[in-house]
Parts: sequence; structure tokens; C-alpha cells
Amino acid sequence: MIRQSCLAFFLLGFAVFASAQTLKQQQSQRVQEGYLAEEVTDFNEACGTEIPVDINWSSFKPADYDTDYSIYGYCSVSIETLASMCREEDGLAKKAIASQIKRVVCHLGSARAAKLANGVFDYTMQFGSSNDADFVREFLGENL
Repeated sequence: MIRQSCLAFFLLGFAVFASAQTLKQQQSQRVQEGYLAEEVTDFNEACGTEIPVDINWSSFKPADYDTDYSIYGYCSVSIETLASMCREEDGLAKKAIASQIKRVVCHLGSARAAKLANGVFDYTMQFGSSNDADFVREFLGENL
């Protein structure tokens, strides 16, 4: 009973979120996810994996869609860095990534952050941040 109530609450929340989005936001998401799919393919080929990558759209406010910042661009930094690490000659990063990361999720937040827990690499983007690839590489180097 509790499980059914939780599922119903989740689905209701998702439906409210989806219906609250404008057509422009939905179109932007589709375009951003299309660009991201290309990066995900490259990342998984480099790492020999099938790790899904998601953008947590609920972390974005309507105003975030009307900026000059590329949502896909900021998220792809994490994926490009993972792919780069998998291409290193010694193969150590590739083995660590394949065994420890099972999913990548990009969020938008007020401060850039990274977390690796239960196989999920959570990358919180911050529009306007710099040296994001170095940040991701350093985090993964210390946490894989």
C-alpha cells in the first residue's frame, strides 16, 4: 500500500512537472538531449560501457532556458572528461570507471559539485563556472 502511494505520488509529481513546462522548454530539452546523445555514444565507446547519462531537468528553473549558457555543454564536460580518462594508455581509469560508475546524472545548482555514491556519478553544473574538466578529473581521480 505504501509502495503504491509512493509510486502514485511520484507519477503525479512528474505529470505536474511535465505539464508545467512550456513548449519552448520542451523543445529545448529535446535539442539538448539530442546533442548529449552524441557525447554519450562517444563516452561509452571509449570506456567500453553502456552507462546511461541523464539531465535532471527538475533542477532547472524556467529562466535557465533563456540564458546564453548551453545546458548540454556544461553537462557534456563530465562525459568528455570520463571518455578522456578511458583513453589513457595505462587503462586504470577505464577499469575504475567501468566497475564503479553505473549512471551519470547532471544537475544545475548554485555551486559546482560532484558526488559518487552507489554507482551514480552526480555532477552539479554551475553556469559561468570555469575549468570544469579539471574539476571533474580531480574529483574522479580522488574518488574512483
